[in-house]
Amino acid sequence: MRGAGHQLKINKAAAADTASLLFQSNWSGRAEMGLAGNDAFSIKVSGDGASFVTALTTQSGGVVSLPGGALIADGTAAAPGLAFAADTNTGLRSPAAGQIALITGGTQRALLSNTALQISVPVTGTAVQASALDGTAGRLVTAGGFGLGATAGMAAPSDNANLCVAAGLAYRFTTAGLNTPGTPYGGSLIVSTGTNGDIQQLFFNREGTRAWLRGWSSATSTWSGWQRLIGNDLILGTVSQSAGVPTGAVVERGANANGGYVRFADGTQICTRSDLAAGNASMADGALFRSADVAWTYPMAFAEAPVVSGGAGDTDAWLAPGTPGTTACTLRVKSSVTKAAALTLRVMAQGRWF
Repeated sequence: MRGAGHQLKINKAAAADTASLLFQSNWSGRAEMGLAGNDAFSIKVSGDGASFVTALTTQSGGVVSLPGGALIADGTAAAPGLAFAADTNTGLRSPAAGQIALITGGTQRALLSNTALQISVPVTGTAVQASALDGTAGRLVTAGGFGLGATAGMAAPSDNANLCVAAGLAYRFTTAGLNTPGTPYGGSLIVSTGTNGDIQQLFFNREGTRAWLRGWSSATSTWSGWQRLIGNDLILGTVSQSAGVPTGAVVERGANANGGYVRFADGTQICTRSDLAAGNASMADGALFRSADVAWTYPMAFAEAPVVSGGAGDTDAWLAPGTPGTTACTLRVKSSVTKAAALTLRVMAQGRWF
């Protein structure tokens, strides 16, 4: 046939009829293309001439379907097995068995294998945190998210510890931080949350030498007071209290010209002295003998009269304290026999400093 153009027309009477080309091998159908029983163009193949499998189909919209699937070349980074007409070095390839690689611009950007997903470009968009405190489920944590991996902690919301309620690390405060345990001087805060909505906070001072704890109760909607954790500086130091609650060290020990003392955070105080002397015990006292009165001013005052006890350093003599006061006590020695020599007194007063 000659001419500017030619068409081969195979017309069928109805959509359910067939208008196709059949390719045979030894008079047995092996491939068929055309309109086979409907108006969708299809390509079918068969191994026996009786059962046909649709390999490709497309309808009036032009969308191509591959019901049996498709096999593409493994490809390379420069020429992916599946690429785009206007961007031939962007697409998919298979570097090895069980691997799929995503290629853009001739470079492998992502690799999915049986054991891992490797991504070689930054992940952005709604898959990652929108901010350091974004707690949306399923989102990836960014560097610095909740204070992780950052060179400086997250700024505390409104510089207020009461607003640090999202679980995370290293909220930072200015020296004017609100609701912190004293002036923080750049301190940091760690927050954790419980299953019932309770919140726990751990605060560190700037030097890292002190730490405090407190919590939020979902049942009462209140914060507890800050409780300082005991460190080396609080085991032995200056004791103190506020309304009966210890605010300083656990034990305080000291001495002065009036003796030595130990104070405990619970209010207990013990004062001692071992170098007081009574000149003698030769003054008649009924059937006994006694010394002159010896005054002892305690090295530290008591909040109430203490219990005073001690010894006179002699098997025949004993200490007889007078009624103790809060700052001093009068002592005398009594003896069953006269004592002309000086006697060394060892005394102790025990009571409360608050």
